[in-house]
Amino acid sequence: MPISNARRHYLLQRLFALETEEPAEAGVWRAKQEAIEATGLPDDFPSRAALVGIGYSAVEDLQGAGADELQRNVGLSASQAAAVVSAASELL
Repeated sequence: MPISNARRHYLLQRLFALETEEPAEAGVWRAKQEAIEATGLPDDFPSRAALVGIGYSAVEDLQGAGADELQRNVGLSASQAAAVVSAASELL
């Protein structure tokens, strides 16, 4: 699936840099991601703390994200990831 927006692109690059143990590079991608104005996740969003903790802090970060991605990157269970995808689809 194509990447839906620049903010999401930067997030995915950030996560890849962390995965490959490139923290300085991850910091550059984080700065680029956070420089783009976005809609924050609502306080009652499913698994919000876990999502924000790894970098999915805005609705735009979830645009195009699937349950498999969220399980892999955030460590959510299948049911938690499905709840996030469902909730995100209502906001997009």
